[in-house]
Order: sequence, then structure tokens, then C-alpha cells
Amino acid sequence: MHSTYSDGTTDIGEIVADAHAAGVDVVMITDHHTMTATRHGWNGWHDDVLVIVGYEHSDPHDANHLLVFGMNEPMDPTLSPRQYVHQATGAGGMVFLAHPVECRARRGKIRPYPWTASLDLPFQGVEVWNFMSLWAERYTARRALLNYVMPGIAGERPDDETLALWDRCAESRPVAGIAGLDAHVLKVPWGPLRLTLFPLARLFRGPLTMVETSAPLSRTDARADTAMLLAHLARGNSMMGVRKYGPLEEILTRFGSDHGQVWGETFVAREPVDLVMTLPRRACAKLLRSGRVVAETRGRTVRFPVTEPGIYRVELRRRGAVWVITNHLRVTRG
Repeated sequence: MHSTYSDGTTDIGEIVADAHAAGVDVVMITDHHTMTATRHGWNGWHDDVLVIVGYEHSDPHDANHLLVFGMNEPMDPTLSPRQYVHQATGAGGMVFLAHPVECRARRGKIRPYPWTASLDLPFQGVEVWNFMSLWAERYTARRALLNYVMPGIAGERPDDETLALWDRCAESRPVAGIAGLDAHVLKVPWGPLRLTLFPLARLFRGPLTMVETSAPLSRTDARADTAMLLAHLARGNSMMGVRKYGPLEEILTRFGSDHGQVWGETFVAREPVDLVMTLPRRACAKLLRSGRVVAETRGRTVRFPVTEPGIYRVELRRRGAVWVITNHLRVTRG
């Protein structure tokens, strides 16, 4: 999320208040080339919301955007993508490619910011599902008006190109996926009024990232809670989803006898193993292996037999829309 420390139109105090009202536990601030929010004391717990201050880095041409967490100061903005990815990860930072596939079908309206540098760099993950990027990608004046008059009707689904890039990167090594709002809020003047085009109350209904942690958050030790969350995000112990279609925290997963942390993990299977998901709402579920659908079913309890080694993820749909995309689980033969 972006704040008034860069190009957002909402201060972090307002972001925290809206997150608290929406039942969101964590917000990650990624202002452009600045971590001023850290110097102003925003890292930590505020009103039962954990604020993690990172930042968004880009190259000297304002391309190849990278979400950076776990560092104390922004890096030199003149560095090349190879240099800043290596510098961040070498310093113990965690980095995600931001909105890596953008082309803007309606060029001239909103500039695209794709990732054009190498995909062989040591980034931990990819922003698979970016609300604002996808909205801008499909921008029309009619959709903009519809979005304002009827908030939530123009929900955004992840694009096939980004999903394919993520699956391709994850074939050779674990690459975590996250969802991001990329929220700027956009308060614009209209005569004597000031319209809020993307109110946080709506944006906080998704797409969000639901992280599965090995222990509950302490809600008192911000440093330990932040370290645990970043570690699980980097491992891909998470799902991405839209809360308006159903509560993400009520989705339970097991792989054979393993419960809890399934996504982002590697399993050795000597025989076929069942992947089972228990859902709070009935959904259409697809099992994908290396990005290709290999099985499909419906219900509140979905069961897939996994018979071959590979990287697997699940997509859930409700009302014809994408509800959940899981991270990958890796299956090898013993």
C-alpha cells in the first residue's frame, strides 16, 4: 500500500483505522524510494494492526519495480535491477517482483511498468495479483464510472500472463506468490467535492494475502511478529483471495496427514496422496500442475489425488469469479 509519504492520498493513520475496521491484521507500506514511515515510528503494532514498512524500488527509468522488505534504508536509485536485487537479498532483505506483466492495452492512458530484467535473479517471490495494476490494465471511462457508482462490481481477476510467469519461475525453485492492493486511494477534486475513487473499506475485501504462520502472532512483540510473517511470506505459506466471496481464514488444507502449512512446502510422496481442502462456502476447485489444470471438482470439501511429482496449486471460484489462488506445493518422489 502507498501513503502520503510518496504518491498515495491517505496517511498511514487512516490506513490503520480502516484496516482495523475491516478486520485486517497486517498492512505493508511500500512507498516509492522512501522509508520515512519508519523514522516516524510507524513500524509496529497500531490499534491491533501490524504495520510493516518496506518500500518500492525501481530503476533509473522508473521500470522494473521491486517490493523490498526487511531493510532499514532504501537503496541507491541509480542501481540496475541486477544490482538492487542482489544487494537487497545479500543484506537479508525479502523482495517480490511488483506487477511484473503490464502492457496497457489502451496505451497513452496509464503508463505500464513491467519487469523487463532477468528472471534468473534471486527474488523470493512475485506479486501475482495486483488490484490497481489489473484495474488500470482494463481501464475504460465506463468502467471507471461504474467503479465509483457501484463499488465492488468491477472486481479484478489475475491475468493469465502473470500466472504463467509465476508458474514458470517456480518450476526450478520455490517462488512465493502474493496479492497486493497497490492502494493509492485516489482522492480527486470534482468541483467543490473531493471524491474517493478506491475507498479502503472496499479494497480491504480483497484481493489480500492470507498467511499461514507456525504460531499465533504475539501482538506485543512487533519485531518477532514481523520476522515471522516475512519468513512465511518468503516460503509461500499463504493463499491469495477475495474476502467478499468467503472468509479466507476458514479454509483448511491437508496433504495426506499433514495439516496447516501445506502451501509453500515440499513433500516426499512414495504413493498417491490426497490433497483435501475444507471450505466455508461451496466452490468450483481446479488443481493445476505446472500451470495446467489436471483435475476439477465442486463442493465445500474438495479432494484431489496427487499421483505424480511436480508443483501444484489450487484455484477456487465462486459466482464465476476467482475467489482463491494458493501458493504451490512441491511433490517429489522418495
